This record gives sequence, structure tokens and C-alpha cells, in this order.
Amino acid sequence: MPTIKELSIFNTKLANQRTYMAYARTSLIIAAIAGTFKNMYVVAIAIFFMVVSTYQYYMIDKNLNENILPGSNFMDMMPLLFLLLSCITLYLQWYKN
Repeated sequence: MPTIKELSIFNTKLANQRTYMAYARTSLIIAAIAGTFKNMYVVAIAIFFMVVSTYQYYMIDKNLNENILPGSNFMDMMPLLFLLLSCITLYLQWYKN
């Protein structure tokens, strides 16, 4: 019978996987749409999103496997970084004339 701690870690890993898949899906959609319209800087930003979200997924999973509690670090700022880059991308796309 698994302990409560083991179940908590398992649930956190599943949540981490769902978050990663959402980031991956969003990055691929952005890259596909940008590729269709030949906007290479948007494709570059989408690829950057994918690389950073993969790194974030790996680090969280590694910390969970090693029973390291998450601390306040750069990984906590990833959603804000993604938001900032998304706003910059929208601005560049809107005013690209």
C-alpha cells in the first residue's frame, strides 16, 4: 500500500506532465501558425518556449525523484517569462508594418 507521501509525489508528477504537455502543445501550435505566415522570429520564440518548458519539466521531475523540496528559483518565474515573451511576440506581430 503506497504511503500518502508517495501518492502526493505521484500526483505532483502527473500534474507536471500535464503542464509540460500543455506547454508543448502551445509551442507547437505557435510554431506551426508562425511557419505558415513565414514569421521566423515567432518560430524562434516558440522553439525557445519548448526548450525552456522541457528543461523545467526535467528539473521538477528530477527534484521529485530525489525528494528535494522545490525552492524559490528561476523555475518559479517561467510563467512570467512566457507571458512577457508572448506579449512581445504579439506586439511585434501587430505592429510589424
